[in-house]
Amino acid sequence: MTISQKFFTRYNPGGDHLTIKCAINAVNAVGDADKPYERLQGLVLKHEDFHCEMNFLQVTNFVQKF
Repeated sequence: MTISQKFFTRYNPGGDHLTIKCAINAVNAVGDADKPYERLQGLVLKHEDFHCEMNFLQVTNFVQKF
């Protein structure tokens, strides 16, 4: 197995809306490449919307006080 075959076995990058949007655009830009690692085939994008979750928790905590 060469380095290029091992490079994208599984990679789980996460981020906010902008990071995921940029990653999706990058995957789409190289989607017609010949090899799986050139197509970024091993990327598993996950949305880590920490700020949205914190806002939700703050609102629910605020509502519970009243």
